[in-house]
Amino acid sequence: MEVINAGQKANEMIYTYSEAELHVLLARLAKEGKRYKEPIQRYKGLGEMDAGQLAETTMDPRHRTLRKVGIENAKHAEDTFDLLMGSDVAPARTSSSPEPPAWTGSGSTPDVL
Repeated sequence: MEVINAGQKANEMIYTYSEAELHVLLARLAKEGKRYKEPIQRYKGLGEMDAGQLAETTMDPRHRTLRKVGIENAKHAEDTFDLLMGSDVAPARTSSSPEPPAWTGSGSTPDVL
C-alpha cells in the first residue's frame, strides 16, 4: 500500500501479508490521520510483481517469511494438481470441485512465499 506523505517527502510503501495485517494497518493509518492511495494494490502471486517489488519483499532476507508446509496426502495433492493444472483441459472443466488435499502449516491452505 502506498501511504501518501505530506509535502516533498516521498510516499511510503508498506506491504502486508494477510488480511488481518491489512486491517490493523488501515486502523493505525486512520488513527494517525494518514491517507493512502486507492485502490490498494493486491497480488495473487509473485508473477504479478515487478523486479523491484520482488527484491524488496520476497528476495530480501530481512522481509521474507519462510513457512514449512507439509502435505498429509501427497498422492491426492499430486492428482488434484495434475487435474487442475495439467495440459489436458477437458477433465478440469468437467470436474466438480475436487476435495482439496490436506495441508498442514499455518491456516487451511498453503502459504505462498
